[in-house]
Amino acid sequence: MLATLRSKINCEVLALFFNHPKQSFYLHQIAREIQEDPSNLHKKMNFLVKKGILLDYFQGKERFFTLNQKYKFLKECQKIILPQNQSQGNALVLIKDFFAQLKTEKKISAVFIFNNSLKNLEQQKEIELLIKGNLKNEDLKKQVYLLEKRLAKKINSILLSERNFNLRKQKNDPLLLNALKNSFPLG
Repeated sequence: MLATLRSKINCEVLALFFNHPKQSFYLHQIAREIQEDPSNLHKKMNFLVKKGILLDYFQGKERFFTLNQKYKFLKECQKIILPQNQSQGNALVLIKDFFAQLKTEKKISAVFIFNNSLKNLEQQKEIELLIKGNLKNEDLKKQVYLLEKRLAKKINSILLSERNFNLRKQKNDPLLLNALKNSFPLG
């Protein structure tokens, strides 16, 4: 089992399947999700099938992969792969913790998650955030990318500097006021 977890690609593939345990994926779909070259991924998928962690089947000409729910070390793998023993139900906690760290580093001052993202958060494919802080957009993209990998979800974020946020709020900017009205503060 540990040999399986040495590879970064294997871990990313397994995190995807652990976050979507009942879903089947085809090779190019997995490659897109974890942003990996399909030719590199092909060997890793064969290895995971051979080890019994994943199952494969063909539908027409397309080969699909799914998590083997009967794999004897499934729970142990999940505990190792998913951060902080992440399981279904705590994506919001993971998001809060992630941005709390950025707050302690004084990079951001507030994060708002839109209400439409809060409804059935675990089933959402995308999460929308409004972020207030003096972080460079490129740095935010890197941070959000890391969070996307941990959650296996797409994150759309709007970054407003402290100054811009306060100016818009003072001027009663309808877009900002609507965003604040339809969001939930995470800190």
